[in-house]
Amino acid sequence: MLRLVVLLSIPAAILACTPLPPGQEVQKMFLVEGLTELPLEFVYATKAINKYPAIAKSSREALQNIQKYVRRSVRTVIKRLVGQAGRPQSEQDTVAKQVVPTIYEYEPMECVNAMNLDKITATNPIPDDYTCLVKNDAVQKVGFLPLQKLPIAPNYRLFFVDLTIKNRELSQLDRAKWEQVLAEVKKQLAKGTYGRFFKNVNLKFFG
Repeated sequence: MLRLVVLLSIPAAILACTPLPPGQEVQKMFLVEGLTELPLEFVYATKAINKYPAIAKSSREALQNIQKYVRRSVRTVIKRLVGQAGRPQSEQDTVAKQVVPTIYEYEPMECVNAMNLDKITATNPIPDDYTCLVKNDAVQKVGFLPLQKLPIAPNYRLFFVDLTIKNRELSQLDRAKWEQVLAEVKKQLAKGTYGRFFKNVNLKFFG
């Protein structure tokens, strides 16, 4: 069973689920970087691409997909901490909901079109600039007329997460303890639905 060093340092009072008064929430921001390819659900196309229905239908939908995944990962870690302290499910859920992750100022990548990365040839060229080139259910490259295949731009391969902490005791944890929590979030990101995309990412706090 996972043992968290940080668990031993979290005050017992956290288990009372004490909220901060409105307006006194604490903000922390961390960076997720090192993505090399993107899940289809994390990019979008404004027109239907029948071969790839998993591509989001709008920028908003793609952003929501990213945010839901990050939020689930963060809250799973928080619930685990409280649960390992022997507290009931209701308290685990309450404390987890007092930590609100939000993706900060990220614009998902738009696919003007999409095609199989391995099917590009002189007789089957890239149809449009900014065509998402797909392999193994992931966007691995971006295509430009007629045969150019480029890496995904760096701004799409990283994002910032703003943590709003509404629990009083969690808000008082020092940087070292939050670093331990962040290390567990990294592991959790690599376990979920999109885990293979997060195996080699780096997470670090800002400020």
